[in-house]
Amino acid sequence: MSSKRNLFVRLVPCRCLRGEEETVTSLDYSHCSLEAVPKEIFSFEKTLEELYLDANQIEELPKQLFNCQMLHRLSMPDNDLTVLPAAIANLINLKELDVSKNSIQEFPENIKNCKVLAIVEASVNPISKLPEGFTQLLSLTQLYLNDAFLEFLPASFGRLTKLQILELRENQLKMLPKSMHKLTQLERLDLGSNEFTEVVSVCLSFCPPKAEPQYSEVSEGNESRRGHFRQIICIPLKCLRDCMANCRANMHNYSCMVVNELI
Repeated sequence: MSSKRNLFVRLVPCRCLRGEEETVTSLDYSHCSLEAVPKEIFSFEKTLEELYLDANQIEELPKQLFNCQMLHRLSMPDNDLTVLPAAIANLINLKELDVSKNSIQEFPENIKNCKVLAIVEASVNPISKLPEGFTQLLSLTQLYLNDAFLEFLPASFGRLTKLQILELRENQLKMLPKSMHKLTQLERLDLGSNEFTEVVSVCLSFCPPKAEPQYSEVSEGNESRRGHFRQIICIPLKCLRDCMANCRANMHNYSCMVVNELI
């Protein structure tokens, strides 16, 4: 934990240590056995930029929380949340959201209003689908949705052209949308432990190589496809084990991993 975050952990519990005009930008209530979001937070709605509520027993988020429009980072993993309120659309400056290890079933459609949201970590939630509005998060660079219940991705998922890291491990995906080929900035793609029955062509259709001299290479039959993925992780299909075993990569900065497990 940074010294800055430690400073505010010491100040927050005691109101007598704060002046009326004090500017607080970061609060950390992680591992505090909280069952509700502390009301004291709302005193700093005009200045608060980072809020950490990790590993508590919080079940719902109050409306007042979404008046903190200066929030850049909201971290709430390992709680008991079941709903991500539609009011999250008010957090127009939010760049990082972590709601992993909760019981959230869906994202609200109007999350699309969080236009600068760049990192979303929502792994280990019973999320079966993404709303169409999610594909309008055009600033998104990292998306982690491992160990959920995703059955499919929106057809317009390819709108997220700034994605660099996409992790969809341990879901129920059987296919990927054709628009995936538009994700030309991807450096890491993890599709392990899904329900694919065939090699999805968009997965192997790498984007054009960048200017760097090193590149990753995957062989599919006699055809070699090149791209700039730093890492590809997938689980080979029963009927195509030999094909996937041909995956090769040079050892300079780039790697291609094939996990030797069967679906």
